[in-house]
Amino acid sequence: MKTFIMGIIMCMMVCSVGGCGSGREKMSDRHEAALPAVSIGHAAIGADTLYFYIDADEDCAILGFSVRIGSAGMRYFPLYGSTYRGIAPVTLDLFASKSLEEVWVRSSWTGHEILAWYRTGSDTCLTRFGEIASSDRPFVNSLAGSVPQFPSLDTAESVHIATLSWSSSIPYK
Repeated sequence: MKTFIMGIIMCMMVCSVGGCGSGREKMSDRHEAALPAVSIGHAAIGADTLYFYIDADEDCAILGFSVRIGSAGMRYFPLYGSTYRGIAPVTLDLFASKSLEEVWVRSSWTGHEILAWYRTGSDTCLTRFGEIASSDRPFVNSLAGSVPQFPSLDTAESVHIATLSWSSSIPYK
């Protein structure tokens, strides 16, 4: 029953976040070339560096990470969205496989423990919204999809790379 209720709550959140920023061409244009509003830290994993950020407009916020991918340059992966202008306090733990080819982003949020699984160098990432392609901007107009089955994270067989924390407010742009 708890799993069923969490599924309904997640579905409601995904449906709500789907409207984040929608119908606002000017807001979308503003975010096209903008850098993320707030950097919450970075971590080097092999040859890659993942940069975690929060970006927002007037009524929603995105938590994500970016990474430089070859000639494509900086690419952005949204991990979580809220329908209000803020991201709740969170601690992110980054784990990598011992080969440093796979990365798990684990959060302190109950019900959202694993936010992402990423294969280094890839242009896609498995998130709470399914497998998504990267974007060339930090802010997206919508996030929707289903909660996937993430590859198992065995902390005994992985390397803890970093712990990043967020507990502040987002400045207006």
